[in-house]
Amino acid sequence: DSIQFTEEGDELFRRLKRNGMVMAYVGFESASTKMLDIFDKLVDVNNYKRFVERAKREKVALQLGFIAWHPLMTIDDARQNFQFLHETDELYNFSVMVQKLDIFPGTRDKKRLIDEGLLSPGFNCLSDPQNYSFQDRNIGQLADSLNRIYRADERLERFDKAVSRLHLTFIPELLHQAEILFQEKPSSVLSDGI
Repeated sequence: DSIQFTEEGDELFRRLKRNGMVMAYVGFESASTKMLDIFDKLVDVNNYKRFVERAKREKVALQLGFIAWHPLMTIDDARQNFQFLHETDELYNFSVMVQKLDIFPGTRDKKRLIDEGLLSPGFNCLSDPQNYSFQDRNIGQLADSLNRIYRADERLERFDKAVSRLHLTFIPELLHQAEILFQEKPSSVLSDGI
């Protein structure tokens, strides 16, 4: 919501792009309205979709801050998350798909999970930030299984990071330099489907 969906906001985004912005980090957190309320995000998922469309139009890559798995989520929340990642072409990044909520001392999440009986009351700064239970055990098993698969072979994590670097920095920078070089976007060099 820092750059409004107005003509002025669009121009500001284009100006940032012209001056070298090739990637933006965005803290979407979730695509579930219920989960966004839990996070106190005060934003509508449609704003996220509009922002993604703007970034694609300007060929700016997005690095997502996204919590795919939260201990209070339902299967419908998970479906909304993965549908959103699919619709926005962000499902390529395995680390986003396996990201579980990290709990930190002094946060509302810590208190909420202790109150729900999902986190040990002795949780502190030395505790594993993902050592909690899920309200729906099946979702917890799915999240834990995906995390084990992802971390079981360091080659997958290295591959995932390499693909992310290509997507987030190398390709957008290449496109940016080509736009400067050609001062326009000839289809043979910069196709929309790249």
